[in-house]
Amino acid sequence: MLLKSPQEATIRSGQKFELPAGSYPGAFDDEDGVYFEAPKGVVVHDHLFGMKMKLQPRTGGIYLSREDPTQPLIYSRVPLNRGSALERGLLTRPATYELRRGERLNFTVEEAR
Repeated sequence: MLLKSPQEATIRSGQKFELPAGSYPGAFDDEDGVYFEAPKGVVVHDHLFGMKMKLQPRTGGIYLSREDPTQPLIYSRVPLNRGSALERGLLTRPATYELRRGERLNFTVEEAR
């Protein structure tokens, strides 16, 4: 997968994710789809008591389901050396997030050679 330019995507909860430009290799897949990992991680923008916060980059990228690859999801996961034991234990597979209605990502998927 290729993102030709950096993009920002808002998910349904209102959180924003920064996705860097570059090649997103297929990192792994499951029975439902494929996880394409961002080259430098994704940056999450969150709100805490009305204050905007830019969090550290975390492992993540774009998830395409086999059922509907035209509707990408954003995914992220807590790295093994970060977060609480509870967070790492609960998130055995990456969390996926639907984009806010009307949000679009511009990407191309390259065929395997």
